[in-house]
Amino acid sequence: MLPVTVTIGGRSAEVLYYGAAPYMVAGVIQINARVPADIAAGNVDVVIKVGNNTSQTGVTLAVK
Repeated sequence: MLPVTVTIGGRSAEVLYYGAAPYMVAGVIQINARVPADIAAGNVDVVIKVGNNTSQTGVTLAVK
């Protein structure tokens, strides 16, 4: 398996799980990550990296 990393708002997030997504078609992966406690409120960027491949830009998460 390739390494999986997640950054939220430019900060490293703890990856809790990555692997098969239950009840989804083959090839879909699920990634669970913990949002860092010190992230400021607002829309923050989310970046997922699997091996050398990075997710598309423009994905955000609303933080209250």
